Amino acid sequence: MVLFSEVVFWIIAALMVVFLMLCVWAGFKGMYSDRQQFESTELNQQVYSDELSELSRDLKRGAISLAQFNQGKEEIYRRAIEDAEQACETGIQEENSGSFLLKLLLCAIPVLALILYIQVGNPSLIPFFPEKHLASYNEQGEVSLKKAHLPSIEEMQKYLKESPEDARGWLTLGRLYNEQGAPQKALDAFNKAFSLSPDKINQEAGHITERALTMLQTEKTELIPEAKKELERAVKIDPQNVELYEILGLLSFRMERYSDAVSYWSEALNFYPEDSPKRLYLLDAIAEAKNRSSLDFFPR
Repeated sequence: MVLFSEVVFWIIAALMVVFLMLCVWAGFKGMYSDRQQFESTELNQQVYSDELSELSRDLKRGAISLAQFNQGKEEIYRRAIEDAEQACETGIQEENSGSFLLKLLLCAIPVLALILYIQVGNPSLIPFFPEKHLASYNEQGEVSLKKAHLPSIEEMQKYLKESPEDARGWLTLGRLYNEQGAPQKALDAFNKAFSLSPDKINQEAGHITERALTMLQTEKTELIPEAKKELERAVKIDPQNVELYEILGLLSFRMERYSDAVSYWSEALNFYPEDSPKRLYLLDAIAEAKNRSSLDFFPR
């Protein structure tokens, strides 16, 4: 079903292409022909002016007679008229040959751009986020959407059928699945996004953390080590993220790796002031981890 907004889009796109073609054609026609004619005329005028000046000087010093002066002047005028006629004919010929091909090429640019959009673009994006001020961008250039206006899972699935290479779309789908309490489906969507964007999404600490936490939410024991490795990778990318140290400390504690928990929580302490309640909580957690570590006769 074609939406009204898509029809409006194509009408406006066609009008803009026609308008651009007319502007390019008219502008280039005037600039090209007028510039050539101006340069040729200016050069000829300079030459004829020099010749007339030379005749006047010859007349003053008696090198030629008045009759010779008038004859030479008429000859210069005759040549000037012939050159002007020849320049006009040449300009028309050039405009009908080389300039025509160039103008045709310039006018083909918007048409080729429209064809390229039809091949690789996705008009379904037009009504995808219909609300005003729905999307915003953070300092890293990432898109963030108002939660109240997020699309439904069905809408995202339909969109991704048409644009299966949109890594950010798969991220959005994964978040929607998480909100619906389906961590395994969310993880599958996150994995798809990571595979499509190995140099961007797969290297962003926030997305790495999001996927690692989704692994833990699946409650699959075999995914816990991988989730921990991903969190460790995230903290290397973003070492100023205190939440990552806290999460890694908690995960290490649950895995009974108490010395690792002490290490991560100790790093987190550096981000809180002395009288911070969170610092006191972390100190208690560190004390508990040290106590359990001392009781563990078989270090892990």
